[in-house]
Amino acid sequence: MAKKLSEQEKKEKERKKQAKDETNARIFNLLFFEDELSWKDIIYKLIEDEHMDPWDIDVSLLSQKFLEMMQKLKELDFRISGKMVLASAILLKMKSDILIEQDIPNFDDMMNATEENLMAEENTPISYTDKPQIFPKSPQPRLRKISVYDLVNALEKALEVEVKRNKNKFNAKKIEMKIPEKKYDLGKSMQMVYDKVQKHYKKTKDKVLTFDELVLSDAKKDKVLTFVPLLHLDTQRKIDLEQEKHFDTIGVKLSKPEYNDN
Repeated sequence: MAKKLSEQEKKEKERKKQAKDETNARIFNLLFFEDELSWKDIIYKLIEDEHMDPWDIDVSLLSQKFLEMMQKLKELDFRISGKMVLASAILLKMKSDILIEQDIPNFDDMMNATEENLMAEENTPISYTDKPQIFPKSPQPRLRKISVYDLVNALEKALEVEVKRNKNKFNAKKIEMKIPEKKYDLGKSMQMVYDKVQKHYKKTKDKVLTFDELVLSDAKKDKVLTFVPLLHLDTQRKIDLEQEKHFDTIGVKLSKPEYNDN
């Protein structure tokens, strides 16, 4: 049977829900209505300005609002989508860090505790009269608290190193470019093929010229260098290519009866 919440617990639950909704709304406005926003701005806004707990930010809700906004805009803005991906990645990283550093160790301590120790702790009476015992500790070096600015500087240095590393990799690979000895001039090839077609129909008006008759040899290179100019000439409506069925003989005809001029 579910435990019935008191009025105070209900109000506290409602307050937390409202605070979480406000957090998600602020993040949504930050991502979609700020023109210039870098990864540093996102970190500063989350940690310093907004004082937000990463666990209060729902990444799935953020993604859903992003999709709804894209449907309203009817077009994809890569700046917004890029900021969305960046913010989600930062939030997931922050949540993972908290999970690894705080939640998992506490959970492990709870799971590793023996049943006898737990029962002993529950049954131990609490005395409010006895003075608590103070155990001296050896002095430990105090670690300086890392600020958000330290985090940003470290990230900037890491990004600079990665950029330099990628540049060095790119420079190390020499790209060998081999310039072809003979250049293929499509315009000249089209004119040569067109002259052959005209010459054929000036001599024999009734006989249809075939593709095989135009090709210099059976070599693949000659066939390609003849067929490509024919396609362009057909597009320009200077000739007509005809083929009754697949792999059948290709007929080449002049679109205009220029062979009748002489």
